[in-house]
Amino acid sequence: MTTNKTTYNKETLRLPKSYDYWWDILMGGLLTSIILISIGGLILMKLNLTFWFYPYSTLCLVLVAYYQWRDDNFTVIKTGLSKAKNYTLTTECLDNLDWEYDKKTTWVDLTLNKYILKFLSPTIIPESEKILINFKYHSTTKTGRLPFFFGISTYLKWTFTRTLKKTLLRTSNLNQIDNDK
Repeated sequence: MTTNKTTYNKETLRLPKSYDYWWDILMGGLLTSIILISIGGLILMKLNLTFWFYPYSTLCLVLVAYYQWRDDNFTVIKTGLSKAKNYTLTTECLDNLDWEYDKKTTWVDLTLNKYILKFLSPTIIPESEKILINFKYHSTTKTGRLPFFFGISTYLKWTFTRTLKKTLLRTSNLNQIDNDK
């Protein structure tokens, strides 16, 4: 996980790619495509549908390229709260999930965590009115690019979002009870 201040393109809501990350993208995409095309090719030959091999190969390449392009996009969770409250909400959510993190002044930096988080470089940025999250895969040549086909990033994003919404709902209910008194 990163120790430098997290920067991103505020217009497109995308994380920047470092120069060495391009090697991971090319090699990871190539390895994943070869594996998918090989497995699919064997199945197509077994079913005597070899005329579908080229369309299937093209589909695999497009799918891998799309997933790798999407890897840097932020997901925006609208909360309607101030930046300070979103920061507190984020840390409370991470505490509920038992994920280890370091508190920075304007963002939350996840540290080495258990089992499936080790494949990812999560970025969580609380801002005014919203929280930006990205569960980007790191170093695809060291950890393998295939994890995204098993949905690790999607699963962790859903887990974080669900816990964040429960925490937000509980917090708003507590505030409502305080206002009623």
